[in-house]
Amino acid sequence: MHLLAKTAITAALVASLSGCIVIGGGDSKGSISYDSDWKKLQTKNAEYIAGLELSENIDSVITDLGLPSLSEAFVEDGKEVRVLYYRTQHVKSDGKTTVDETTPLVFVDGQLKGWGESALGQIR
Repeated sequence: MHLLAKTAITAALVASLSGCIVIGGGDSKGSISYDSDWKKLQTKNAEYIAGLELSENIDSVITDLGLPSLSEAFVEDGKEVRVLYYRTQHVKSDGKTTVDETTPLVFVDGQLKGWGESALGQIR
């Protein structure tokens, strides 16, 4: 009987620990899905970037937009250059953000000097 009691208790514990996981795909009219989250983020980023003013401070941009998808930094002619890449357009559904899906923001000594491919080309 002692073995039977242990078996019953073990079975009850296993049954209580198992759970039910529901994964919903989300429909276009219902819940928010991952798909709509990145679309909202890149739209927000593009709208923010369109309203930028030159000479904005890097800290205020990061505060408003959050951390960039990608970044790089280097020193050129004694000046610190930082390039922050924010996702602004969808290219490939692979779960990764690549440079071609972003807009680069170019900062020199902490001040915004330009954005986009032309600004990036001027520092390279």
